[in-house]
Amino acid sequence: MSESRDCDVVIVGAGVAGAILAWRLGSMGVKVIVLEAGPGRQGSDARDRYIDNFKVSGNPYPLRPAALKNYDLFTNTSNYYQQEPQPRPKQGPMGAVTDADDPEDPFGEYNIISSAVSRKGDWFQTNYERQAGGASWHWLGNAIRLLPTDFKLRSTYDPRPPDGSRAYDWPISYDDLEPWYGKAEQTIGVAGTGEIMGAWRSTPYPMPPIPQSYSDLKMCAATAGVKFVDRWTDVSYPLVPQPSPQGRNSVDGYNGRPICHGSSSCIPCCPIQAKYDATQHVAMAEETGNVEFRGQSVAYQVLADTTQQNLPITGIAYRRWEADAYGNISSTPGVVTGRIYVLASHAVENAKLLLSSPCGSITVANQSGQVGRNLADHPVALVYARADRPMYPYRGPVSTSGVETLRDGTFRKYRGAGRMEVGNDGWLWPDGDPYFTPANLVGQGLWGPELAQAVSDKLTHQTRIGCFVEQLPNPDMRVTLSGVLDVLGIPMPRLTYGIDVYGRRALSANVAAMVKIFRGMVARPVVQYNYAEFLDSSGTVLPDVARNAGVEGTPNIFVREGWFGAGHIMGTHRMGSDPATSVVNAEQRAHGHSNLYMLGSGSWPSYGTANPSLTIAALALRTAETISKELTR
Repeated sequence: MSESRDCDVVIVGAGVAGAILAWRLGSMGVKVIVLEAGPGRQGSDARDRYIDNFKVSGNPYPLRPAALKNYDLFTNTSNYYQQEPQPRPKQGPMGAVTDADDPEDPFGEYNIISSAVSRKGDWFQTNYERQAGGASWHWLGNAIRLLPTDFKLRSTYDPRPPDGSRAYDWPISYDDLEPWYGKAEQTIGVAGTGEIMGAWRSTPYPMPPIPQSYSDLKMCAATAGVKFVDRWTDVSYPLVPQPSPQGRNSVDGYNGRPICHGSSSCIPCCPIQAKYDATQHVAMAEETGNVEFRGQSVAYQVLADTTQQNLPITGIAYRRWEADAYGNISSTPGVVTGRIYVLASHAVENAKLLLSSPCGSITVANQSGQVGRNLADHPVALVYARADRPMYPYRGPVSTSGVETLRDGTFRKYRGAGRMEVGNDGWLWPDGDPYFTPANLVGQGLWGPELAQAVSDKLTHQTRIGCFVEQLPNPDMRVTLSGVLDVLGIPMPRLTYGIDVYGRRALSANVAAMVKIFRGMVARPVVQYNYAEFLDSSGTVLPDVARNAGVEGTPNIFVREGWFGAGHIMGTHRMGSDPATSVVNAEQRAHGHSNLYMLGSGSWPSYGTANPSLTIAALALRTAETISKELTR
């Protein structure tokens, strides 16, 4: 290692990508420094504190004040960024707006996106953490591979929706990444079984699957033989849930973790760390003796040498912050240097950092003008029901099964794919149970054994499904720099986002499929939007007369109006072989800067429907090998 450099490799961010990369390189003897904007390594005391916070306030993770505006210190994590458009467009009414928005959609009666959102866009609904481990503290735990066709969406289906969005192929194939998927499953510790939708495997899962829950099995029985007919293509698809691959232990001791106890609190935090989170690799990286984590160190600029033709990166400028007992923030500047630099602070912060870094007449790695563009998530639709028979939710992990069959098909020429996550958490996500119903019953005057029986009668019949759908890249959905500075004087990112036609069509089709599942679980199905809005003073569900004219019976299947964020931030520095249309190459190395890499789902050219963490880990392991070879030249 040169004496003029601080280390071999500088990494920004200690989430899944940064922590795994640091561990892997440190295991090879590479000297690494990791800059982490929040606190660095956190042990069991921090986990206990976050769980206590959640029990008291419902907010387990404290905001990191150095990332916020002075007057936004104690609100919510969306205050790590600014939003467009302003004000937020109205979220209703939904349903029956096909003539106004998309007359071609054959599932238009199941539309959940308002006309205002369709026309104007909407606020981004996903947040993130600033602390070692990143969002893996509260990820669901699903460790799912992308499908082979997800890598070749354009060449396979070439979707051309009316808003002009286009698909892009990855510069690598599923076959290229498959060996790394196997290594990532071993590294994270994944419990699973079998192949999913053509995603072939060369290695077995390291652990057997987490058992399906009681409610999963009831839903499997109800959907046996049920077919969903896609109206775009007139092709039928089965809807039976199957076990989900998960990054949590089904056996005791794998990677030093205990077996899952089924605490049903994977989100926001596994209390015993049976579920993988990246703090495990933060600790493992430090144990190599070759990795230094610098906590509370906010990177704000990538430094490039514009006097050389290959524009080498020469350092990362950062500010090390402290907060006193009164919440006052102070900081000191620093620069860390290495041979190779890796941005691994996820799709929003990576883009913000690049856009804050001058490089001649442009900014670092932005020869294509694509930095910050194509911001995406997996928009979520929720459908929930009161089943005729008890489902006994709130036991086991938040989800143990999913419906995989609508993740691929010829319909992707017209609309996006969707993956259904079957919940074990009752109506927690759509309506705030198991808290809302007991509070409502207490408000009606129930107490003691009568209250206990009423709570049991209502909660035990709850069931829900959430569907994560695919968007197409859209350059107008993007991260830019706002005119608002955080406490450290660093420009905050501004997010411009919306639901594209491809994604909106995917939501309506998958809402129709979820409703079809629940129709098989109630004898007299009555479907309507929402639930809490239609409770009378005694807690009886009233029909939505305005939209269900002539429908008799008590509503028992509910479509949650509006959409949710999945926590899957993608896009912003996409991978490609053409420097004119992409930011990084197949190695996740920046075009135009041979010693700069960008990791994470920001590199994805298209998004599929898999939870991103496993693919992020696989790509990080693949890039670790590339970097190690580069260092030996």
